[in-house]
Amino acid sequence: MKATIGIVLLLATAVTVHCKKISTAKTKVAAELNRLDMTPEEKAQSTDIIKLIKTNSRHSREEAARAIETQVKGLFESQDPQAALMRELTYYAIKALRVGGDKLCSDADKITVFRGNNAKTILRTASDKPFFAGNYFLGGGKHLGHALRQYAQKKEAAGDSGSEEAVSPYNYDSLSSRHTRAVEPLLSPFISTTHTSSMASSFGDTTFTMNLCPGRVPSTSEQAWAEQEMLPHLFVLPEEIVAETPSTSLKAKVAPLGWCYAPDIGKGSRSHTKSVDAQTFNDWNKIIVKALAAERTAGSKTDWAGIHKTFTAQCDCASLVRKKNTFWLADYGEGGPLYNQEEECIDYPGYKSKNFLHVTKNQTMLKSGLAIGGSCVVKRGASFAVTTLEHESNHHKFTTTETLPAGCESLANGSLYLSTEHSAVR
Repeated sequence: MKATIGIVLLLATAVTVHCKKISTAKTKVAAELNRLDMTPEEKAQSTDIIKLIKTNSRHSREEAARAIETQVKGLFESQDPQAALMRELTYYAIKALRVGGDKLCSDADKITVFRGNNAKTILRTASDKPFFAGNYFLGGGKHLGHALRQYAQKKEAAGDSGSEEAVSPYNYDSLSSRHTRAVEPLLSPFISTTHTSSMASSFGDTTFTMNLCPGRVPSTSEQAWAEQEMLPHLFVLPEEIVAETPSTSLKAKVAPLGWCYAPDIGKGSRSHTKSVDAQTFNDWNKIIVKALAAERTAGSKTDWAGIHKTFTAQCDCASLVRKKNTFWLADYGEGGPLYNQEEECIDYPGYKSKNFLHVTKNQTMLKSGLAIGGSCVVKRGASFAVTTLEHESNHHKFTTTETLPAGCESLANGSLYLSTEHSAVR
């Protein structure tokens, strides 16, 4: 009995301590958000990062790296899980300053993105090489910790814009969303890039081509679905820019990762397109966090090229249409209309026609005839890529090489049946 009481007290104490930590963390974030002005310490740490990159010497870049490390000490010490991506992106940007952005990974690993800019306003080094920096760094000595805190403040409504509640200064999703929606753009620590040269050229008279390591270009998820936007953090260094071309002479190009964005194949609902985009690129950002953390803490070499190839292989048109059907069914319920895969995918690179059977209502799957043999319940939203398909007595008779849903494994191999009443084929 005494032992039991001791365990209960120990658990109660642990819960109390845990709650206290959460409370303290919230209080600390609130305190940070309430400080609009630079502290005396931050003023002393302020640095002209753009000037140091313009000098572009080993010494000036080391000075910039040390300045950023000092300025974001709070980010590096944060235990907030939402800070993980921003923390790793910042570590990686600092590493790029020290070793060179082009030396973070192999050429095979790199992702091609584009940026449109007016040539007259482009930043250049002392040797006339172009580079980019987040808007916040423009105009002299700045402090990155202060930038993030300011950017996270509550924003009052202006014009047609709604007000913005305060967010965590270390949450990449929240801050990148503000960048994409042009909320206080002069405070942003990000640089807009896109997978399509035609989109980039609409933003300036010169289009810059960049080859960046994957850990330098996370996605903005659904917020920038139409622009296929990815956001380098803090800066794009001279060595990461490989071409500077007037938009009038640039041929339209789409980088491989660009085909992963659902809008390229979208004739359906915009909201479902954005949902698919968000799901796909939230997964991409999770890959970046894990890989960067492993490189930094364990010194492991990431096979970015392999990760990139695997990721883009999962973004074929048929898979994206399947995802959109899943979202559609979740909203419209049983018997809801479905996307037409053939219409959406016919112009998709490397597209090969596949028939899909989409289940729009929980129903029974049968094997070996309509009345005898094994059976299982298939839930609404399931999809099967089918190799053969025909109608038989108000049922779909089909075969598939895909793994069947849990509980239906015993039906594998041979013909299967589903009622045609609540299913659709695309």
